[in-house]
Amino acid sequence: MPEALQELRVGNDEVVDADHMSAALTAGTLVFGEGATQVFTSDGHTTYRPVVP
Repeated sequence: MPEALQELRVGNDEVVDADHMSAALTAGTLVFGEGATQVFTSDGHTTYRPVVP
């Protein structure tokens, strides 16, 4: 688990509180099924890298 989420006490399938949304989104890289990745930053930016065949 990323360090940014260590203090959150939630389980699988539980709703993320609005107060924790920034920490949840910026904790790591999202990896999609086809291999594309997306990163959210705390300043509101996002980087999406699609898989290039």
